[in-house]
Amino acid sequence: MKISARTLFYFLVVVFFCNPLISCKSKASNGLTEQGTTVIIKLAENATTEALEIAFKPYHLKKEKVLSRPLYIFLFTFDTNTTNDKDLVTLLKKSPLVDEAQLNRNVELRN
Repeated sequence: MKISARTLFYFLVVVFFCNPLISCKSKASNGLTEQGTTVIIKLAENATTEALEIAFKPYHLKKEKVLSRPLYIFLFTFDTNTTNDKDLVTLLKKSPLVDEAQLNRNVELRN
């Protein structure tokens, strides 16, 4: 089967222009939660995610994802109707179960 030069040219043009569209990351949410309702927490070595969830039950703190098991870093969700995000981070940082806490933010890479 012989492919004409014109067919090959059209194929390459389609691949060339469609590839960036397919490979670009979507700016849509990853489906976990709304932006601003997640917090990244580094637990103290003796702490567990279950203990933290119990301690912060009024805020509906819930483990969503493990970010780094060896470093005890987890992504948690919380209910924004119970507290604002900055107050929760302040409370988390004061907890003996937490080494560090910060809001989860979308960042854009520089090119």
